Amino acid sequence: MRLSTPKRYQPGRGQRRHLINSRRWIWLWLITPVIALAGYYIYEQREALGPPVRDFIAERLEDAQSGVATITAPTPLPTTDPTQRIARADGLWSQGAVEAALDEYQVAVEGAPNDVRVHHRYAYGLLIEGRVGDALTAAEDAVTANPFSSDAWAIRAFALARNDRYAEAIASGLQALSLDPTNSSALAYMGLAYFRAGQPAQAEQAINRALDADPENPEVYYVRGLYNFEVNFLLDDYLEDMQQAFELAPNLPHITVELAWAYWNM
Repeated sequence: MRLSTPKRYQPGRGQRRHLINSRRWIWLWLITPVIALAGYYIYEQREALGPPVRDFIAERLEDAQSGVATITAPTPLPTTDPTQRIARADGLWSQGAVEAALDEYQVAVEGAPNDVRVHHRYAYGLLIEGRVGDALTAAEDAVTANPFSSDAWAIRAFALARNDRYAEAIASGLQALSLDPTNSSALAYMGLAYFRAGQPAQAEQAINRALDADPENPEVYYVRGLYNFEVNFLLDDYLEDMQQAFELAPNLPHITVELAWAYWNM
């Protein structure tokens, strides 16, 4: 059988506990008057201390609000004015530096998404450079910028013709004419699509209508020159048309190159 033995008495343990409790009471009696005096002083000086405290709290609130605004509000994107880009591009274009002008127009169209003239010039420049796929995309953007622009549908017709999509080019040209029956460029590009599609009679009719609409349009003489060379095999007329186109637009490289080929073939 296991017997439980009482715990031995440990001298001094109760005395230490009593001593700790006594010290707590001493500290309590010492600190309490200090706290009471401090509270009384703050109460008496409330008019002097109030404004600084309120200002401090207000500053912290403003900082917090600024922090929240900084976190939640998106950083505004910088807006670029395309005017200078367009002016530089137009200057380069008039000098015949089409490739350099394209770099400026490419940036300008992003800042002027609804400017049909810039989209038209950009698509036209891409066609001159032989980038027919990119030109068609740019021409589609021109139509998107303003679906009621006859020039946008006309440049789309040119881009489609250069991509060998002749039926679509003719349809786009017809859309341009429905908006402006006197659009000579649309008629010229339709003529290009017609004779490349093997319909020379319709091509000649469209080119003649283009000349009647605007006898000062270099694109009309350019297309008629190609027609005289590829369909009629008339080298003299081909050269004459390219010379006329060059006189009207000496800054356009594709006309200059075609004129050089005309001289070469002669």
